[in-house]
Amino acid sequence: MASVNPLCVLLGVLTTVASSKESPKLVILLSDLGRDLQPASIHTIHLHHLNLSTITSPHLISPMAIDFDKVGEHIYWTDITMKQVRRADTDGGQTQVISQRHTTSSPVGLTVDSIARQLFYTDDGEDIIVSVHLNTLVSTTIIDSGLDKPRGIAADTRDRRLYWVDRGSTSKIETSDYMGDQRKTLVSSDLHFPYDITLDENTGRLYWADTAGYIGSVLVDGSDMKKVLTQSGTKFFFISYFNGLLYYTVFQNDTINIISTDGIYWAPLKASTIQSCAGIHVYSPNYNNSAPCTDGHYGHKCEPCGHCAYICEKTTGLCYGGCSPGYKGDNCTQVCPPGSYGDDCAAACSNCNNGSVCNPVTGQCPDGCLRGWRGANCDIECPSNTYGAACAACGVCAGGVSCDNVSGLCDAGCDTGWTGEKCDTEIDGTTAENQTFNHNADGIPRTGTLIGIATAGILFIVVVAAVALCVLTKRRKRRGTANVDTDALYRDRKQPVTMGDNNRMSNKGVSSVHILSQDVI
Repeated sequence: MASVNPLCVLLGVLTTVASSKESPKLVILLSDLGRDLQPASIHTIHLHHLNLSTITSPHLISPMAIDFDKVGEHIYWTDITMKQVRRADTDGGQTQVISQRHTTSSPVGLTVDSIARQLFYTDDGEDIIVSVHLNTLVSTTIIDSGLDKPRGIAADTRDRRLYWVDRGSTSKIETSDYMGDQRKTLVSSDLHFPYDITLDENTGRLYWADTAGYIGSVLVDGSDMKKVLTQSGTKFFFISYFNGLLYYTVFQNDTINIISTDGIYWAPLKASTIQSCAGIHVYSPNYNNSAPCTDGHYGHKCEPCGHCAYICEKTTGLCYGGCSPGYKGDNCTQVCPPGSYGDDCAAACSNCNNGSVCNPVTGQCPDGCLRGWRGANCDIECPSNTYGAACAACGVCAGGVSCDNVSGLCDAGCDTGWTGEKCDTEIDGTTAENQTFNHNADGIPRTGTLIGIATAGILFIVVVAAVALCVLTKRRKRRGTANVDTDALYRDRKQPVTMGDNNRMSNKGVSSVHILSQDVI
């Protein structure tokens, strides 16, 4: 039975988009071991439509390796508890046993060559490799010696060769033709516990998952062996290569992991229905992968990718890991709407001068900030005792209050000893009349004020000598401040630039696997 669930891609939840018939399709097949009360299942993830369907069946107990026959349109998988190789239609119907041998059997690895109409699987219970013809379902054991717990297997459909990992007492990677002949060992040292293997036919490079905590790589001739990714304590499980990317699972983990073949870029895929990932196979039913696009391009015509933050998938152009700042959409081709900027266009522009719109990438205002605001994004209000676009220092306002943060004017007038439009000029004299004037309703100085002015003039002549002497002997102590170290004011507000969790590897282990023993790994 099949059910449909939305697929959540971390570092940006992708929305469903319409896809024309000509658009390349990309599909992920995933076997799920289940956990707790959740049964085992098989998930089909249609990345071109961004949805997921799930198959459950009484015949699914411990599904492991999985593959797809594009000619017959069947899903194939191994089940180590059922001791079977089975197939079903893409909707889960017409389930059928393809191979079932003995009680000692334990089929694990599986690969399909749709053109040659052959399926190959490994059996680490009987230590054999078996070929099954997809049209007649006739099975043949092609290798029955020299194997010790063979697990993952991959087919080179161009040269018709097989590659598999053997993780017995002496781990190794071997190869043979489809008949089991021309067999040779490619790698026999520096292996730990290899579990699955996949092939990039275009470059002739093999990749394998090792439960000892790394993903390894080697050319098909056994040269240039190296580690793509190392993560101590991680039990890398199954792996699949497609169009420049590696898709892998981790034992007892609910996340599909995607990395570039150089191990630099990583992105996770999750869906609520996925419980415990096992086998994985990635393919496209309508894209020719024999001539892949160069990096930064995708699709049938190798069009330029959008503004991806991390990985541009070369089949569909989807951006794994989300968009670069200033862009949004599944393919990251949409510029942030006016008035927004940054990651996911989630930040709002603020306080730009002249009503201008900020830069969609940086959030900076092209004409600077409104008066009273500062910062790269004009989102920091000037502190007290400052004003204007440059957050200049206020003068000395009466009562020690701050000036207007836009105009710099002192609403309550100047403090004693200060004058000027912004109370930033120090004067001699200490009376209030020397710093402000009282006016009547018509703006004419009051009579008392005029008398006071005259009296003050006469007194000034009498005491000028004394005042001059005081100035020479003792400078008046300045009240307030006219200069503010704005850098110091903001020094404690500067936040370190931190990188999000979108490029950190994480695992969410589960306590148990449905009807599956630790002997699996």
